[in-house]
Amino acid sequence: MRLSPPPPPLQEVSPPRGSRHGPCHILHVWLIRRCHARGEEAQQPRRNIRRALLISFLITGVVFVLTSYALTVGGWGGISKMSKFYQSSVPGLIVADRFLGLPFTVVLFAFIVNSLFAGSLAPPLNTSSRMLFSMSRDGLGPSVFARVHPVHKTPYVSIITLAAVGYIVSLVTGLIMGPSNGFLYLISASSVALFIGHILSNVGLGITFRKAGEMSLAKHVILPAIATAILLVAMFYSLYPPVFPVDYSIITAVVFIAISTVAIAIYARNHQDRIRRAGLTDVLVQEQIYGGEK
Repeated sequence: MRLSPPPPPLQEVSPPRGSRHGPCHILHVWLIRRCHARGEEAQQPRRNIRRALLISFLITGVVFVLTSYALTVGGWGGISKMSKFYQSSVPGLIVADRFLGLPFTVVLFAFIVNSLFAGSLAPPLNTSSRMLFSMSRDGLGPSVFARVHPVHKTPYVSIITLAAVGYIVSLVTGLIMGPSNGFLYLISASSVALFIGHILSNVGLGITFRKAGEMSLAKHVILPAIATAILLVAMFYSLYPPVFPVDYSIITAVVFIAISTVAIAIYARNHQDRIRRAGLTDVLVQEQIYGGEK
């Protein structure tokens, strides 16, 4: 995956229809920047990213449904015995060893380790680093994070920086709280921020398209509202009742979001010109990419 080098300094331009950038749209844009940033690196992104999303949703859905059924009904004897499932640290490996034997369990463990790096570590780093790259390229972050590697064409500064920060935070948290509690603390705190981010993205979607005069009631209001309701239910059952270390993670996430909100408000008040220009670089890049597909 490669990024195009940053375009030359921007000039004031009128965004095309559907690309006006108010504060809510800016929030929405960077919450879904993971798709836009990857689109900038893909060939024929309008077609291929849509296909990738549909295929990944289908594969993930089938795998989760079959795995959940196998572990719940076949592996542990039904919902009434799920308390033992919850207390087990490696239920999938236990079920695999019980029904398929040690050789397959070893293979499954290798896939789990691969999934840990390929599915749990690499994607968040890839998306967050490109969000930071895109924001910095638009002038909303230090310009050093907008640098592109001359050979690999990747945002190497933002990738290395976020990887180092994540490593340090994870290591320190693990040392203070222990590996298990440290993991639960970090995953719970990030889940709160992720849930809220998706909810705000759903809200920003309708506002964005309404301002652009292209709003569809079904696509931009009803479906996001349903998704928001599902997220709220998921957030409630993921965090309630708040026991250690989940209670501390909720407090951390709320404090972090509050500080970030105040900081963004102060930045927006003091740098109104940058806020107005936010996203214009991506508009130009997206026009070049999608224009080439026509």
